[in-house]
Amino acid sequence: MRSVVIRQGALGDFILTLPLLRALAQRGELHLVTPTRYRALLPDDLAIASFSDSDSAAAAALFAPAVTCHPQALPAPWAELLRGAELHLFTRAAMLPPVNCCKLICHDPRPTNPPHAALQFLRNAGCEAPSQLLTTPMLPRSGQGRNALWIHSGSGSIHKNIPPDFWADAAKERLQRDTLNLVLSFGEADMDLLEPMRAACQRRRLRWREVICPTLAELKCGLRDDAARFWGADTGVAHLAAALGIPCNVWFRCTDPVIWRPLGDVKVHFYNK
Repeated sequence: MRSVVIRQGALGDFILTLPLLRALAQRGELHLVTPTRYRALLPDDLAIASFSDSDSAAAAALFAPAVTCHPQALPAPWAELLRGAELHLFTRAAMLPPVNCCKLICHDPRPTNPPHAALQFLRNAGCEAPSQLLTTPMLPRSGQGRNALWIHSGSGSIHKNIPPDFWADAAKERLQRDTLNLVLSFGEADMDLLEPMRAACQRRRLRWREVICPTLAELKCGLRDDAARFWGADTGVAHLAAALGIPCNVWFRCTDPVIWRPLGDVKVHFYNK
């Protein structure tokens, strides 16, 4: 069986797709179409027959309106790849399968009801879920991080963000008990939190190191090498930390952890203030 997976979306969404990718690769030939930046997140032992950048000009043909209405309009390389394949799309929109595709499987990219999203993807594809799916990190590191308490305070959404004073208070309490170095990370979507986090930590006389707007590869290496523990809101960085096997404490505010908890060693908390 040849499987073609077209997967766009945010960081956490992609990481929750890794169990499906592994299952499809074990079942047959796997071809992946996704943003290039996610290539750094593929497990070393995951067999990928081909990788294509979904943001490239060549891949634009897959998303052209003409293809939906007239599947035969696919350019020859894509038409050949899809010939007799099982095509996995992450979309709620009703789409016609390309004429050469033997089977089209549409996954809901943002499920709103249990069970867990990763389990839904597997079941929808007819794949058996591992018994320890929710607690198994997909990118386990060898050894432990140095000694950092790594906090990523943002989430890219004001509805999921948790106030800087909460993080600073929690960090101060933990650092009084354990000898850890504090690391604060911020992505492009979190820059509004940079100064408030600095101010909250300064008021508590904390010392910290900042990681600002790293590339995905840099973020992965930093977490892998330095983080002894990770704290954060429901964000893609939390999913990455958990995937690396880092013990994580993740606070949920408006999303359902039954559906969206990261996969790995994760303690779930609820912020209701």
